[in-house]
Amino acid sequence: IVLVQAVLALLCGAELFSSRAPKAVKDGSAPTEGAQAAAAPASAEASPWRHVATVDFWLMFVPKIVIFTYTQFFMNFLGPLLHHVYAFSHGDATSFAGLCSGGSVIGLLIVGDRVYKKLSLDKQAMLVAVLLLICFAVPAALSFEKELPVDISALVVPLLFLWGVAYALPFYLPPGEFAMRIGGKTAAALFTNLFDAGGFTMSFFWNRWATKASKDGDFTVVLQSLALFAVISIGMPICMMKQHYAALSTASDAKKLA
Repeated sequence: IVLVQAVLALLCGAELFSSRAPKAVKDGSAPTEGAQAAAAPASAEASPWRHVATVDFWLMFVPKIVIFTYTQFFMNFLGPLLHHVYAFSHGDATSFAGLCSGGSVIGLLIVGDRVYKKLSLDKQAMLVAVLLLICFAVPAALSFEKELPVDISALVVPLLFLWGVAYALPFYLPPGEFAMRIGGKTAAALFTNLFDAGGFTMSFFWNRWATKASKDGDFTVVLQSLALFAVISIGMPICMMKQHYAALSTASDAKKLA
C-alpha cells in the first residue's frame, strides 16, 4: 500500500510538471529564448512542490500521519485491549470494538457536516483543538487508570466511543481542505497522496512496534504513544489559524489597494 501511494504521488507530480512544460511551436522548432524566459518563472511560480518547503505544510502533514495510527488502533488493537485488560469475552470485545469504531461515522456526519462545515476557519481550528484534547485525554486516562482516584473501567466503552467520534474529523476534513487550498483542483490529489503515503508508512512501523509492545496483554505504552500523537497534532489547528489570519491579511491588503 505504501508503494502504491508513493507511485501515485510521483505520477501526480510528473503529470503536473509535464503539463506546465513550455510547448514547442507548431512547426516542431524549439521555443525562443524570450518564450523560455517567460515560461520559466511562470512554471516555477505554479509548481505545487513549493508548498512542501513551507511551515504550514508540515504543521498539517505531521498531524495527519500520526493520527493515521488511530485508525490502526481501532481496527487492530481495540478488541484485544477490551479482552485482555477489561476481561470482555472475545465476542463482546469484537462487538464493542465495532461500536466504538462506529463513533467515527458520528464524528463525520454530525460533528463534521452539521457543525464544522458551518464555521469560519478560525472557529474550525478551535473545534479541532477541542477534539484533539479529547484524543489526548481518553488514551492518557486509560493508560494511567491505576493512578486515578476513581475507577473508570466501567466507562471504558463510552470513553472509547467518544474517542472515535473525536478523531474522525481531524483525520479526514482539515487535511483534505488544506490540500485543496494550497493545490487547487490540479494539485490537491498530489498532496492527498503525500498525506496518505506518509500515513501508511507511519502506520506500518507503528503497527509493528505496537504489536510487540502489547504482546503480553499490556497496552499502557501503546495508549501513551497515542496520547502523545494527539499532543503532536496540535500543529493542525495552529496551521488552520495561520491560514485564517493570512487570508484576513490578504483581504485587508486588497481593500487598501482598491
